[in-house]
Amino acid sequence: MSFEFQLGRSAGIALIVLALASCGGSNNSTVTPVTATPTFSVAGDPYTAAQTVSITDTTSGAAIYYTLDGTTPGTTAAGSTLKYSAAVAIGASKILQAIAVAPGHTASQLNAAEYTIGPAAAAAGIWVGSDSENPAAEILGFVTASGESVFIRISDYTLYEGSVTVTGTTFNASLDGFTNFPATFAANDNSNSGTGAFSATLGTGNSLVGAFTFSTINASYPSTWTLQYSSISLTGSSLAAVAGSYSDASTSADPNFGGSVTISATGAISSSGATSGCVLSGTISTADPTTDIYEVSYTYSGCLGTWADLNAVDFSGLAVLNTGSKPYQLDMGASGQGFGLVTALDLN
Repeated sequence: MSFEFQLGRSAGIALIVLALASCGGSNNSTVTPVTATPTFSVAGDPYTAAQTVSITDTTSGAAIYYTLDGTTPGTTAAGSTLKYSAAVAIGASKILQAIAVAPGHTASQLNAAEYTIGPAAAAAGIWVGSDSENPAAEILGFVTASGESVFIRISDYTLYEGSVTVTGTTFNASLDGFTNFPATFAANDNSNSGTGAFSATLGTGNSLVGAFTFSTINASYPSTWTLQYSSISLTGSSLAAVAGSYSDASTSADPNFGGSVTISATGAISSSGATSGCVLSGTISTADPTTDIYEVSYTYSGCLGTWADLNAVDFSGLAVLNTGSKPYQLDMGASGQGFGLVTALDLN
């Protein structure tokens, strides 16, 4: 399993500014003026509470049109394009885009901003880094704006799920741990395999450094995680992006090994042909329009031998589409009935 993430973070989509240069020609030529670019009263950034955004334009008589679904607005109210008449309430993570047009003017340039709303908004996204107790054990973390999180220690594919809160620059995650099946199946009792916490500081340069503590799973495990934000999460999740056929990119210690996994345009997940005999059935849905994180839920049937313990177990968790790898890779981390599954799928 490989993770090739580009590091760095953008606070939002930058304004697009067009400088118009006058062209040579007749002094009698007429240049149609351009409507001023609309502006937003609230900058695009992570927020822990809902925001109300006013959109204004300095060109007299300009009408403003906007969208909230990431599509480019037109100059008439149609489809997802709305005509601005009052401040826009943004209660969940959205991408706001606006354009303006005034009588006798051409349309303005586009203005756009990303608003990430939630209790963990400042930490929402993908995090990649290391574990002080095992420098070779890469840590991969998914955090949604609502505070849902999955952290994976790649060396043993241990899965940690939890809830995140962020106060100022203080990051706290309360975690439940699950050993990766089939490495350990002793905790097949509808419980987790231990509890712990990750308490860290959101630092400059988009770093996340702090103490990781855990008990029961792998005995007592105190260490320091040093994570860096990855810009892979800036794409924004969509079912169109993940739809397609995938081959298993992991090892034979994976129920999908030797088979293929298909995700439909509606988010249905299905599989066939795995050497384990396992047939996967489930759903994937978008978790946030400003991050490339997805919610996943699935079960297996038809599993043979050791894998038979997976039959009818409900798994749920998070996934991320890694557009930094070629081919694109869908990395899923989900848990159920006392253990976790970490799966990497290559988009064919």
